[in-house]
Amino acid sequence: MLVRRSRKNVVGAVLFLSLPMAYLVLYGAGKLFQLHREWTKVPAPALPKIREITDLRKTSATTQIRAIAQHTPVKHDGFNRTLQHTTGKPLWTFNDENIAKIRRDIEDVCHLQKNIAMTKWNTWVGMAFPYDQEPRKIFRLTRTLFNLFPEKAPFEGQLFNTCSVVGNGGILLNSGCGPEIDAADFVFRCNLPPLRGFEKDVGRKVNLTTMNPSILRIYYGRLETEKDRDDFAQKMVELKYSYLLIPIFVTIRGAKDVQILSEFLMSRKDLFVKPLFPSKIWAKTVNIYWKLKSGSKLVESRLTTGLQLLTTALSMCKHVNMYGYYPSEISPSGTHIPYHYFEPNSTYNYTYGMGGIHNMTKEYEVVFQDMDVKRIARLRHQCNAP
Repeated sequence: MLVRRSRKNVVGAVLFLSLPMAYLVLYGAGKLFQLHREWTKVPAPALPKIREITDLRKTSATTQIRAIAQHTPVKHDGFNRTLQHTTGKPLWTFNDENIAKIRRDIEDVCHLQKNIAMTKWNTWVGMAFPYDQEPRKIFRLTRTLFNLFPEKAPFEGQLFNTCSVVGNGGILLNSGCGPEIDAADFVFRCNLPPLRGFEKDVGRKVNLTTMNPSILRIYYGRLETEKDRDDFAQKMVELKYSYLLIPIFVTIRGAKDVQILSEFLMSRKDLFVKPLFPSKIWAKTVNIYWKLKSGSKLVESRLTTGLQLLTTALSMCKHVNMYGYYPSEISPSGTHIPYHYFEPNSTYNYTYGMGGIHNMTKEYEVVFQDMDVKRIARLRHQCNAP
């Protein structure tokens, strides 16, 4: 009897998740086919083929610098100010028409403001979810985790004027972008990055940061010792009232880390950080949106967290600046830069990193640079000088 009921729950979970996704795929395909035709009427300026210049063993530094410099976005002074020619003509301004259009398109297909987080309204204790990388295994929502969910979607209906979306790339070092990042109304960050000691380049403000569950295991020993718990609690204190966005359903191992985290947060009433747990629909619809909109140029199995956050920001903000995104070990000025600004010896294969899951080079060419070219979001590498 228990086995039969378990099978019914699994089937119910699969149907619960698959039917909305089927609708979204069909609706999104039609919507994005129309968008693709509209967006390709006027060809955008040619983008650099970064993948051809990121391998230091095959290409000289001089060639890399020349190719990158020709396509480096213009520099800006302040979040909303633009550098001008001596004639007074602005070099870069936000195209509010394009921005409003992509915001409508993203919300029509993805409903990100609603789906960014699971709530007590749209889930229940014991609800079953298959894991992304282990779909035959099922995660059942626990009472502890459910109690951390907000009553309703925290960003539904909100529209911020200015937003900073901050990656963790080494391009941030010596950028002087900290004050500009902090000047935004809302700041998105990736993977709980360290800020202390880097404020001049990366700022200190955080409104929402993602956190891969593996961080708990890699940096905080799964909170097994008192020192680990104290260190993690101090990190949470630094976040103050920020949102902490934590994926649950990727792997069984990650879900176990999330359960440890949820029990810790429930036991610490002195911490004010607000945990959010994205719904499966949030990541899946973002993947569908960009794969269809790009004409299948993005074929990676899972988009990066940086692109997911950028997409969310485009649905929540009028004007977006992007920082810390640059898929090369050579900066525009010709210096070597690490993969992460806070890890001086870190390296990464931007095209085949993480076992082929992510292709940061392709994302940079197809999305991040394209957003800058179309004046939808501004790509920032240097903020020190005009």
